[in-house]
Amino acid sequence: MTTLTAGEYHIRNGRWPVARNLLEDKSGHPKAVFTLWQDSQVRGPWKFEPARDIHHGFIFSNAGAPTGVLPPQGDDQKLFGFLLGEEPTVWKVTHVPSAGKNSFVITSAADGKFWYSIPPRPGADSTIPPQVPRLRSKSGGCSLTRLSLLLILLK
Repeated sequence: MTTLTAGEYHIRNGRWPVARNLLEDKSGHPKAVFTLWQDSQVRGPWKFEPARDIHHGFIFSNAGAPTGVLPPQGDDQKLFGFLLGEEPTVWKVTHVPSAGKNSFVITSAADGKFWYSIPPRPGADSTIPPQVPRLRSKSGGCSLTRLSLLLILLK
């Protein structure tokens, strides 16, 4: 799979699922998306829908909530599911063939910032909360594929 089409996918950072947690508060506030523990239950697959105005751009939804970043600008942006109609982020997905046939990098169509998340360390205490994926510019001084590589698997 070298290109993606609209449909349902699972997003993983290595063997760790990336999704909203099953346990969330009942408010309408944005819900954080996490890099979860390896065997965590997640809130269903991701739904990729083509963005109307961006060629090869997608709106990603998890558990029925379109996703975007908060705060909208700055160096500490984190990934959230929006429940109350907030403006979702349009994402671009780029295949990285050197990392495997189902390996992709996800970037913001607006500014090119890419997803990155450090998965839980093997043997780490399972009570440590999972990490919320963040966005980073390519000039952040790190390897793009090392921190940002996410596997996208068809359901």
